[in-house]
Amino acid sequence: SLRVWVANGDFWPVTFAFTELAKERLTEAGIGIPFPQRVVHLAKAE
Repeated sequence: SLRVWVANGDFWPVTFAFTELAKERLTEAGIGIPFPQRVVHLAKAE
């Protein structure tokens, strides 16, 4: 985890910037971030 102290007005811009930078660096290093997926098939009842 990473903790950063910023002014209240800068919270969301800084959070977004850190998230984007972390994702870019992980991608450059060839590291993917897995996430859960679910496939749902819908069928009509007869």
